[in-house]
Amino acid sequence: MSPHRLAAAIGVASLSMVLTGLGLVVSNPALAATTHHSEGSLVAHALTSNPTCTTLMEAGGSDEVTGCVQASPSGLTFSWTGYNGFAFADQGIAYVGNGASNSEQFSCSIPTCIRSVPLASGEYSGVVTVVTGGSGPAPEMNFDLDVSASDPPTPKTITAPIVGMAAGPGGLGYWEVGSDGNVYAFGDAANFGSLVGKSLNKPIVGMAATPDGGGYWLLGQDGGVFSFGDAQFYGSTGNLKLNKPVVGMAATLDGKGYWFVASDGGVFAYGDALFYGSAGSLTLNRPVVGMAVDQTTGGYWLVASDGGIFSFNAPFYGSTGNPKLNQPIVGIEAAADGSGYRFVANDGGVFDFNEIFAGSLGGQSLPAPIVGMASFGTTGYWLVGASGNVTAFGGATNYGGGV
Repeated sequence: MSPHRLAAAIGVASLSMVLTGLGLVVSNPALAATTHHSEGSLVAHALTSNPTCTTLMEAGGSDEVTGCVQASPSGLTFSWTGYNGFAFADQGIAYVGNGASNSEQFSCSIPTCIRSVPLASGEYSGVVTVVTGGSGPAPEMNFDLDVSASDPPTPKTITAPIVGMAAGPGGLGYWEVGSDGNVYAFGDAANFGSLVGKSLNKPIVGMAATPDGGGYWLLGQDGGVFSFGDAQFYGSTGNLKLNKPVVGMAATLDGKGYWFVASDGGVFAYGDALFYGSAGSLTLNRPVVGMAVDQTTGGYWLVASDGGIFSFNAPFYGSTGNPKLNQPIVGIEAAADGSGYRFVANDGGVFDFNEIFAGSLGGQSLPAPIVGMASFGTTGYWLVGASGNVTAFGGATNYGGGV
């Protein structure tokens, strides 16, 4: 799109802003109402929810686009996902706050259009829009958000029990997913879409993120796979009759494939994921509840609810298969360098093998049972409960959770 054509499209979307050294004049009346401060005069609390999102249908009525602006301790992340009928888009951003102001346009690929802007702590107001090749509407969204490392994260209302979580690259954010397919993004993790409001054959049981944090997969109990952002669909068992329900998944090191595992230990590999074996032919003492990938070998571990570990092209570091546990194991995570693994029970007890023990919730009163965990480098981890509550250990930051 030419600069003149883009400027015209943005003008139609009321994105034009006049930035001055004293403040901000906005052509959009709705934005003018929310842009209630000028440089050096910031209001203590933001006016819009974090993230601020909107979903619109494109002009042809065939594709939805979801836009979000999300604040984290390090800045703002702008994202538009959808418009699958187009190959590219131009996104416009304008904001002011905390002595900073900016107005820019940039091109990005579809279906995922993301821009992260590092910003100092403070309150920022603005508007964003996206134009897809000069066709369709130019959806517009106003926002007023706080960038802060010290304020408590904004809790999110959970629409169904949380069943899993995944960490973004660098440990700067994470996602949670509910059994209804609703996705909640925290920190620098961007929301690329969800299944909320969609009719599902079976509930969602887990998720996995792409290595670059630009997308994720959601996994149904029947092995149905749903891709968002830059995550590609490589196959599923959604149309097959399984011996046992699927319970967890993991992505390959390059994000061009994935595995998922059933409660009988059966493993299903897609894309460039290699099949190294399964526990499907074994007589198990307890059902398998999750899996994790060895970042060094590309193999994987399966964990059963009694803490029994099954290693495939990955070293065995130990298990709790013999001791009697107070509560069943519900999740596993592996160190970023493949040097070990940990798993967690639904009472928050953490069991580490060749990894650093940074703490647990065992013996404490919990608002809801723990349902999963995610790794923070080689030193820490997050635990997530069915209510979306998150507890961070070992240097990991709590970016928020559900209520």
